[in-house]
Amino acid sequence: MVKEGTENENLNQVVPRTEEQQKRANELYDSYRDEVRKRQLSNNENYDKTILSLSSAGLALSLTAIRFVVPLEIASYLDLIKWSWWLFGITNKHFICRAQA
Repeated sequence: MVKEGTENENLNQVVPRTEEQQKRANELYDSYRDEVRKRQLSNNENYDKTILSLSSAGLALSLTAIRFVVPLEIASYLDLIKWSWWLFGITNKHFICRAQA
């Protein structure tokens, strides 16, 4: 039976290492950290692409609706569609600026 708190005490103990082992541990940590950063950057880029694709598809759908489904003369909520276009432009500007940083 394990006493409460023993597991935490084992995690906080320092492992004695030689200089060579410490150097190797640091190299492994550095390579792991670099790999995690690369993956995070890739995830961010894919997220940005996904957001832009979804917003573009929604706006393409709104254009289709205005042109072919509902004639422009009798369409209601045109302000909503105009706002969506403005927000789409702001989103594009945001992601472009973010990608350049």
